[in-house]
Amino acid sequence: MSRHALSIRRYRRVVITALLIGTLAPKLGLGDQPSVDQLLRSLKSNSYQTRALASERLLGIAETDSSAARNLDGQLAKPVADGEELEYRLALIRLKQTIELRRAKRFRAKFLYEPLSTTERPIGWDQFRQFAGEDFDARLTFVKITDSDHRFGARLVSPDQVEWPDEVPCRLGQMEFVHWCSLLAQQSSRSIQLSDRWTMSIAVLLRSEGQGPLLTRDYEKVVFARLVESYLNEAPVDLQDRICIGMRYGCHRMVESDCQLVLADPEQSPARIAVALLAYSALCENGFTSESRLLTQWLDQYANDNRVAYVWRSTTPVQKVIRTQVRDITFALRVHRQGLNPRSLGLESIQAHRRLIYQPYTVGFESEADRLAVYESIE
Repeated sequence: MSRHALSIRRYRRVVITALLIGTLAPKLGLGDQPSVDQLLRSLKSNSYQTRALASERLLGIAETDSSAARNLDGQLAKPVADGEELEYRLALIRLKQTIELRRAKRFRAKFLYEPLSTTERPIGWDQFRQFAGEDFDARLTFVKITDSDHRFGARLVSPDQVEWPDEVPCRLGQMEFVHWCSLLAQQSSRSIQLSDRWTMSIAVLLRSEGQGPLLTRDYEKVVFARLVESYLNEAPVDLQDRICIGMRYGCHRMVESDCQLVLADPEQSPARIAVALLAYSALCENGFTSESRLLTQWLDQYANDNRVAYVWRSTTPVQKVIRTQVRDITFALRVHRQGLNPRSLGLESIQAHRRLIYQPYTVGFESEADRLAVYESIE
């Protein structure tokens, strides 16, 4: 059935209900404007029509901003007197649940589509928006999280009261977008002084291609990138991992800042410098930074850095041990910027990387003689 047909059916149902209330209410003893007390008593009637009409009128009152609505809330909050029949008790329960559900839907719609209204904000939203932003994408994500976990907002408000188990659940790698957003927001809100199992597990999963959430919608990618950056700014994650994770999820400004921090300090570890050179080159190549001149300076600065960043055992085409020096990275990037293929020039083990141009540990040589021969071949 089409949406148009469904809309017509809903409209007819509303009209018929209104007509029934208008025509049958006097006949059933409800009057034109019965009081809340009268309508509540009508829920005890032996007549199904009387009970149904009373319930509809009570629901209509509950959706208004009136003294009658406040009176109804007060009446429903009172305990049911002893001796009342089960059917009446169940009717009150259904009435309260329906009122709460309808109010929640209205509140949700107002929160999503009228952000500038003076309506009270959901619990935890002020905390969540610090990590995810406050546009429609962030609000939609917040609603989806709270739909699946009604206590999410309360945990953001009081993060120190949340006990995180020492053991990380195995299902962490299979969690969906909503649950990952919930996890990162809660982790960002708590105080993490030292790297623990949660921090290490999250970093590994976020860095590893094929792990972490599958992001299929544009708003998911936008919000998740913000949450990832917020988390990385709070958690004690190694700079090398921060750069790789940031490149994966599009946190380009953070990556640019981290790369500049690493490359401006020659005392950083060779592995960090290697990754930072590749990441910054990828940012320049894809137009995510306007400071490409800095890359040229750093390629010159580290052109003679013979510190070993990685040692890797290659099995194809033949088994051999590859050692990657920092200067190998600069060499490969210089060749790449000239439009040439480093593999054709002698870097036989080099492998492409989806985000870093080349897989860092594959940019190397089996021996110093091989390295010098390749270097000299293009001089």
